[in-house]
Amino acid sequence: MFVRRMEQSPPPWKKTLRYAALTDVGLRRANNQDSHAVVAAGTDARWNDRGHLFVVADGMGAHAAGEVASKFATETITQSYLRRKNELPHQAIAGAVYDAHRFIREKSAQEEAFRDMGTTVDALLILPQGALIAHVGDSRVYRLRGQVLEQMTFDHEPIPILGGCWVESADGKRQINADWQSRTQEVADTLADRLLELL
Repeated sequence: MFVRRMEQSPPPWKKTLRYAALTDVGLRRANNQDSHAVVAAGTDARWNDRGHLFVVADGMGAHAAGEVASKFATETITQSYLRRKNELPHQAIAGAVYDAHRFIREKSAQEEAFRDMGTTVDALLILPQGALIAHVGDSRVYRLRGQVLEQMTFDHEPIPILGGCWVESADGKRQINADWQSRTQEVADTLADRLLELL
């Protein structure tokens, strides 16, 4: 009797993913104000329910505050997204971005060293049905398809950031437009309508 050992093919959630993550301080700053987080599905159930989550944040603010804001954003978004198990993925990611915004605002108000800190953020959620992007600020998400690099997000004007949306007042002073909570459901609805094809 001849028995041939068959190799099992990897589950779909493993076949869809190949990634790398790297940040660089750049030429203008002494410290790196970028932060990133990856939460890759480790099981079929997690893949089907929550997918893979990638978050990138580019901090801003005096001294180390931008570095802190971007780290707060990536940590809060990943933790909040995973905690929101009773929500659909588009609602959970929109809520998670709002949770990060609220957390950074609170920290900024509580500690003088964190005053005026903020961060941009892009969260890419890869699901079995396609991809969702939650985007705040002027960082960008691109898709490489074959030999074509396509910009998937566009800069906001004025640039909203987690921690507040800085706008110029009539007398030239910066002020915060904090109307985020009322927009969270609107953002979730928009994300639900924008499920992107991956390939």
